[in-house]
Amino acid sequence: MTTVRWATLCRRRSHNFHRQVSNFTIATSYIAGGLIPLSPYIFISDLTIALKVSTITTLVALFAFGFVKGHFTGVNSLRSGQQTVLVGGLAAAVAFGIARMIG
Repeated sequence: MTTVRWATLCRRRSHNFHRQVSNFTIATSYIAGGLIPLSPYIFISDLTIALKVSTITTLVALFAFGFVKGHFTGVNSLRSGQQTVLVGGLAAAVAFGIARMIG
């Protein structure tokens, strides 16, 4: 096997490995992120209270994610947290409204 063919084979294997790691990371993040708003319903039997706790927990988590994102991207962390709460909160409210209309 020539050096060029060997290098190409190694790059392909490396690319496949990184793609698999990326896929695993994304899937794990979706599962973990989905458990945040659902966890109150697992532990609280009163649905009205569970909804309130879920809303608060979700907003706090959105702020924390935005704050950390701001830290790593060099943007003002408080502003980044607020923006994430605003965008995520609006998305959650729209999703909740659509679910109410359908169900």
